[in-house]
Amino acid sequence: MKRIALSIFVLMLSVSFAMAQSKDNTATVNQTNNNNTATINQTGATLNTNVVQNGNNGTANITQLAESGNVIEQNALINQVSGKGNFADIKQTQSGTGTTPTPDLAKIVQQGNTNIAKISQIAPLYSSGQTSKAFQYGNGNVSYQAIERGHTINQQYVNQNGNSNYAKQTTYSGSYQDFSIMQNGKYNDARQSITGENIHAYITQDPGNNNIAKQTLTGGSDKEQNPYNTATIKQAGNWNQAYQTLAFGPYGDSFIQSGYAKILQNGNNNYALQTMDGGINNSAIINQTDNFNTAKQWQVGDNNNAKIIQTGSNNEAYQHQNGNETGIVIQNGNSNVVYMNQYPTN
Repeated sequence: MKRIALSIFVLMLSVSFAMAQSKDNTATVNQTNNNNTATINQTGATLNTNVVQNGNNGTANITQLAESGNVIEQNALINQVSGKGNFADIKQTQSGTGTTPTPDLAKIVQQGNTNIAKISQIAPLYSSGQTSKAFQYGNGNVSYQAIERGHTINQQYVNQNGNSNYAKQTTYSGSYQDFSIMQNGKYNDARQSITGENIHAYITQDPGNNNIAKQTLTGGSDKEQNPYNTATIKQAGNWNQAYQTLAFGPYGDSFIQSGYAKILQNGNNNYALQTMDGGINNSAIINQTDNFNTAKQWQVGDNNNAKIIQTGSNNEAYQHQNGNETGIVIQNGNSNVVYMNQYPTN
């Protein structure tokens, strides 16, 4: 009977907030039991929510719609401390012309196995400062973060501690954006797909084996005014894979499109691949320590630089450059191999 009473309370709470238009919205739900469910819908200006669920199979859904022109604060927090198979979903949307004095903030904390955390943020025109954070402790967890629309100063952060976890960060536009995924364990998978300019993307998998990290950055920066788009992957362990792709569009030739890509791997039997398609003044660096590693770099454009550093034995390095570019390979060890192809433009 206690479980039913809690469910009815949450349902009534969600209905009341869905109907409310107050600038002083707030919601707090605390549930301690198994199979908990919380659903909160808010429309207004302040929109504060805090959900804490202790138990198994808890599901929490938060939907916030900030009204046009008068958004003061928009926060959402879901904390699922224990259990497995939990699902947390936060969706924040702003309406109007984008005059937001206080940015969005969404945060999910989950402890246990096979949990799912999903955050989606949509802001119009010049609304800025969308921030999402996810913390997961356990195995087989999944985290999705998406900024579907936002102007500047967007941030996404994921921290996963355990094995066989998956994290994906996505944004479709904006500038001055920071993205970070940190994973501690083995058989983890981290992916970033980001479009915009002045992007800083980081993936750290340390320590752990058999991990995969993939970064795809699309867009460009004006080198004379703004810093590069940067992508960094750090992996410590064996049998890890790192992939970086920087594609310079769809903003067109009006940008001096530049990028900086870096992969650092410490361990054996690791694989690294960097691809830069278009743009000028790009830099790519792969640094591998230990044995039986493979590094590959592909660049198309002008005034690009590619560098591979390998310390250890039985390593392989590949460089392919199409344009007026510079390639450097440094190997320290035994039985290493280098393949280098350069095709300068006229």
